[in-house]
Amino acid sequence: MLKLSGGSLQTSLSLSFMIMSVVVLIVSAVGIYFGVQDIWQKRSEKSTLQLFEQLQYSVDVMRHDADKVSKLFLIDPDIQEYLETISDSSNSPGEHVNLTNRVMDRISIVLKNYEYISSIYLFTDGGTVVGVSDQASTFIVDAEDKHWFYTFGLYSQAQESYPRLIWKGATKAKDFQSEAFQTGDESSNLLSAMRGVKAVSRMTQAGTLVVNIKQQALAATYNKLAGEPGSEIFIYDAEGTIISDTDGTRLGQGVDAELLGVIDRPFGSFTNGDRQVIYYRLGETGWTVVKLVPISEFVKDIWQLRYTMIGILTVMLIAALTISYYWIRKITKPLWQLRKAMQEMERGNLGISLESDDDNELGMLARGFNRMSQSMIGLIEDNRKAEEQKAQLEIRMLQSQIQPHFLYNTLNTIKWMAIVIKADNISQSLTTLANLLKPIFNRTDLMWTFREEIHYIDNYIKLMNVRYGQGIQVEWSYPDSVADYRVLRFILQPIIENAIVHGMEAHNYTGTIRIAAEEHRDDIRLVLSDTGTGMTEQRLGQLKEILDGEQTNEQSSLNIGIGLQNVNKRLQLHFGSHYRLEIESEINRGTTVTLRFPKFGNGTKT
Repeated sequence: MLKLSGGSLQTSLSLSFMIMSVVVLIVSAVGIYFGVQDIWQKRSEKSTLQLFEQLQYSVDVMRHDADKVSKLFLIDPDIQEYLETISDSSNSPGEHVNLTNRVMDRISIVLKNYEYISSIYLFTDGGTVVGVSDQASTFIVDAEDKHWFYTFGLYSQAQESYPRLIWKGATKAKDFQSEAFQTGDESSNLLSAMRGVKAVSRMTQAGTLVVNIKQQALAATYNKLAGEPGSEIFIYDAEGTIISDTDGTRLGQGVDAELLGVIDRPFGSFTNGDRQVIYYRLGETGWTVVKLVPISEFVKDIWQLRYTMIGILTVMLIAALTISYYWIRKITKPLWQLRKAMQEMERGNLGISLESDDDNELGMLARGFNRMSQSMIGLIEDNRKAEEQKAQLEIRMLQSQIQPHFLYNTLNTIKWMAIVIKADNISQSLTTLANLLKPIFNRTDLMWTFREEIHYIDNYIKLMNVRYGQGIQVEWSYPDSVADYRVLRFILQPIIENAIVHGMEAHNYTGTIRIAAEEHRDDIRLVLSDTGTGMTEQRLGQLKEILDGEQTNEQSSLNIGIGLQNVNKRLQLHFGSHYRLEIESEINRGTTVTLRFPKFGNGTKT
């Protein structure tokens, strides 16, 4: 049975598909779930901001009415007369009472016209307070040192802000009434608009007018916006103090610093803990309206959607698993056929073919198996023939071993003949030739020490001097530590032969070859230089092209370079392209060849 990670391929594919399907469906469901929640939150934000824009209009109307009322009072004849005569002791008490009653009448008329105005009070510099609320009238004398409005500093604030209208939230009706005139609605929450006033005949301010608006009237403009259970709406001023809210429980409290730090735009929304915060700045008033909506309200609305999605996901998962089972079974069928065919081949039944018309990867695999099955017969036959050829080569190698022994015996016989006739030069030459041939036939390893290479070259030079007349000199220069490093066998002979044949021919084969070995950090460098005729730049360039593989020896007009090219190839084949032969030459100055070897032997690489 085909196995994959401890189970059948079909089971593994089915499990993988099921896991991926579950993951994809769950991720999709979670994404849809939170996406719907986000959409509803944004929809709530959009609709709330639209309602806040309408609220801004109502607030602007209310503030405008308060401003208009205060300005009308400034020019009212009775109010002006009251401001001019309130501190005039020449008027009789009856005149003061009559004038005060006229002021109260004027205030009462305004209260009837504006239902959301709770009361209007006039505070004078002399400490006199006159006012009317929707419950009672107030008249206080000598209140400058004891009335809350004076002691709390609101009177001076209004004076300093003249002629602007300033607003103070979270005030109560009892703050303006005297104890003798309190009517039982003292806990009513107010929103106070204050403005300093002047008498026309005076240059200095004579008092402060206060228009108190019912906080409930302001709250009524946005109470219906709360909508969702648990939602809250409140308005705070530029100082962060709540001046209006839906139930009045937070009036006068400061807004959380955490919320103030996030509210930095004209409008917007964000999530704070388990609540959505929607805010809107009411124009140039300095006020900001905030709505707090519990996130649970959005979640509650999508519970039914969640159950529906779970049902849909369950049905889709069952359908996907059923379809995947039959589909994967169909896909893996060619693999089962391939497995059976391979079992037959293991039993020795070669040449089996699979039928497959598919153009996919499985079809390609089946056709590849068919080609492999058919080619194995040919490979077995080729292997049989190769073994026969190998046996024949071994026989030939055994036969060829007779030739070196025959050659050594023949050279030894000639040597003794030369000794008998006292031809010492012939005897020495034969000894040198035997020493030269011995490592060629007796050793098959690719490398030997640099010391052995030196010994071989010395024998080679002796034979060259026998051939060309003893005019060739070799000078060696190397540290003792280099002698035991391993180099390729016979690597220097082609270079020296090239130097003798091509470089010294014009000098009757006389000259000096200097061979220096240098030890570097990672390699050994052999530098061979001769005193031959050298070569022209053109010939040198052609030779370098041959060594670089850009031109073959047959394509050039040179008669040299074959030996050097073979040396270069041996270096690169054994050690890589980083190690190669380098050559420089000048006409009538000689030629220099540099070889680089990695360090082998002498306690380094092996």
